[in-house]
Amino acid sequence: MVPLVHPSPTAEVCLYVDASQDYWGAVVTQIDPSELQVTLEKQNHRPLVSLSGRFAGASSRWDTIETEAFAIVESTSRLEYLLLRPREFHLYIDHRNLVYMFDPYGSDGTMAKYRADKSQRWALSLMSFKYVIEHVPGEVNAWGDLPSRWGAGPALPLSRPRDAWPDWPSSIESPRCKKLSLCGRLKPRLELFIKTPSTRGKQELPV
Repeated sequence: MVPLVHPSPTAEVCLYVDASQDYWGAVVTQIDPSELQVTLEKQNHRPLVSLSGRFAGASSRWDTIETEAFAIVESTSRLEYLLLRPREFHLYIDHRNLVYMFDPYGSDGTMAKYRADKSQRWALSLMSFKYVIEHVPGEVNAWGDLPSRWGAGPALPLSRPRDAWPDWPSSIESPRCKKLSLCGRLKPRLELFIKTPSTRGKQELPV
């Protein structure tokens, strides 16, 4: 469990967002201003808040750029109390095209008109914020990746996973968190991810 901290008016605020096929997630952290001089992996990020949501209905048919753009718009809308500040915040994304999409004075000529109009409306909704967009590789964007993907898969109908997989790890480590000092090793309890069947209806793995 990662403890949250109180916002500091002198700290640099960072917003990480990401989206998968079914979910979107966002995490806001703060760092000391001096840490902007070092690489992202060496910064000591202290989390302020995290949130996530699920795509349903028409939004479940959006493509990648639309889902990730929505994650930005929705998270900034919900987190105004942290992001509307005299100083700019840093917006980290792992989709390079979004850097240009949220430029209110530019557009992609190859984009369909309905999609271009939507992107411009979304971009305008961010004009009340002071922010800097920075692209980061997907493997480094662990903060945004975790709430958008964890728990998305179906539960496993196994009472003893080691019977099926002898090499089943005693802890589960997210490879995207290896380089983030605060995330470190993630060791969730297995029972949070594994659904245990009743003794009357014992289930076995199909051969």
